[in-house]
Amino acid sequence: LNSSVMTADDTVNKSKIIKNSQDSLYIFLLEIKLEKYYNIMSSNGFDDVKVLINQMQTGSAVTDIQLKEAGIDIPGDRAKIIIRLQEKAGNFIYHIPKSVYHICNELDNYMNDTYVKKLYDWLKPIKVEEYIENFIDGGYHCVELMLLQMESKSPITDAILRDDLGIKKIGHRARIINKLLDEGKKLNNKLKNSMLIVGNGETEKICECNIF
Repeated sequence: LNSSVMTADDTVNKSKIIKNSQDSLYIFLLEIKLEKYYNIMSSNGFDDVKVLINQMQTGSAVTDIQLKEAGIDIPGDRAKIIIRLQEKAGNFIYHIPKSVYHICNELDNYMNDTYVKKLYDWLKPIKVEEYIENFIDGGYHCVELMLLQMESKSPITDAILRDDLGIKKIGHRARIINKLLDEGKKLNNKLKNSMLIVGNGETEKICECNIF
């Protein structure tokens, strides 16, 4: 497919994005390289970032299910949006590593990507490395995203592994969930311990630990 060929619909969509490039939703999505979802989120009422952030601070947080219903089919992308909203809402008392928002640009040769290779190595000890492409297609291009999602308001579930990532074997899904739960908690504790509360809810790094 020649990406240089632009249809009339593409031109209209591009002009809409340019027109709205200064609004908070577009900027929010651009920060995590997911601006392609601007029209989907806007047309489904997820058009005010301040409201979305406020919801993350209350009991009415935006959920994975809602974003999927809106038309965001890639679970890893939904996770990035939710984690970013929680980050801006101050739900995490530590800095979110940039690797969480990593996107592999060499999908045809993904094992050259450092973060994808690390994900493969993470899957291998529990003998489920055969699903590496399932995770990549599902928007999970690094381990950190998966582990931080387990500490978010919408953790990875058995249903996400089954329905969104196509992992049909119950036992394999169980292995993955168990490892995510265990290592998600460990990562959360490491990140907490790497920060120092300095007052007024602000934090500072007290070490440069090579956590990842």
